[in-house]
Formats: sequence, C-alpha cells, structure tokens
Amino acid sequence: MASSFLGWPRRVARTSGSAADFESRRTGLDRTGIGTADRHDDCSRKRSTGQLCSDNRSGDSRLDRYAVGRTGSLSSSKKAGLELFRGKGGCTACHTGPNLTDEKFHNTGVAWQNGHLADEGRFALSGNARDHGAFKTPTLRDVARTAPYMHDGSLATLEDVIDFYSEGGRPNSYLDAEIRRRRFTPQEKRALAAFLRSLTGKIREGI
Repeated sequence: MASSFLGWPRRVARTSGSAADFESRRTGLDRTGIGTADRHDDCSRKRSTGQLCSDNRSGDSRLDRYAVGRTGSLSSSKKAGLELFRGKGGCTACHTGPNLTDEKFHNTGVAWQNGHLADEGRFALSGNARDHGAFKTPTLRDVARTAPYMHDGSLATLEDVIDFYSEGGRPNSYLDAEIRRRRFTPQEKRALAAFLRSLTGKIREGI
C-alpha cells in the first residue's frame, strides 16, 4: 500500500503534481524505508557555511505519485524493483532520503583498475585513509537521463550499473562495507532498472 511507502503530511498527500513533491521532500517525513531528512545533509545549512549544495528540484515522478497514494503509478515490475532496492540490493545504505543520496563518500571499487586506484577520490583532498577511492553518492532522481554513470562515466547504461553492483563492485582494501555481491537474477535486474526509470520527474532549476 502506498500509505506504508511515504508518510508525507496529509495536507501534502491531498494535493497532486510536483508542488506536493517539492514540499514533501522538504519535510523529510516518510515511511518508505528509503530514509528521512535527518540522514542526509540539509542544503540550506550547507550554503550557510559557504558550501556548495546542488538542489535537484525534480519531482512528480512515478515514485512520488505512488508515495502519495496513486498506487497505479508503479507497475508490478517497478514495485518489485522498489522492494529489491530496499531489501536484497541494499541500495538504501547510500541512496536515502528525499533526494535518494546520503550526501556521503563511498568506495564502490569503480576506481580500482589493474590492481591499483586509478583515482584516489576524496582522499586527494581529505588525506584521510578511509577516503581512498571514495566518491560522493549521487542523487538517483532523473538517473535515467544522466548516462553515462559513475564519476568517470565508465558505465554506459543503468543495466551496466546494476551488473556492477550485482557482482559486488571491484574488491579492494578500501571497499565500502555495504558493497558486496548481490547475485541478482536476470528478472531482478530488469525490475531494478524499471524502478530506477520510475524516478524520472519534472525538473525545476535551482542550486
């Protein structure tokens, strides 16, 4: 049921379209299993300290409509993908909150090539050993529009990304603890891809 998916305020749930989505994302109130606002950085707070923070104002996606009670907005395949995203896939370990990002840095192994890190990632700036090969979690909103994927554009399609995580990324000494083999079946891979494409919405410019 959609009521167990995203617990936005009633005044928001009664409205429709992107206005509802934009407002609801600011409340951070949810029952999705995808996460709440207190698990990712607030853009207003970042700006107040002189940090850049992209404000991806994309809304009214199929997922958003489903979240406010329009249960027909997601097909059975997309719903199966959502359950994989929250469960077996472990995707919500990093892709959480209204923008589907924890705003943190993780080593997924994508920079591990030929036995070494081709790119040191955040470590190059922080000098912290835990940041070797770590890159910031991107939002998944409108992810179907943003190919190619990963920081270096090395994965051409969503299907390539799903294959990458299904195999556990690329093992290395700094790999994030949440990155491990998921062994998705072909049907599960198709369901995940369908779900990710349900995150395409209407965009309002902002930063």
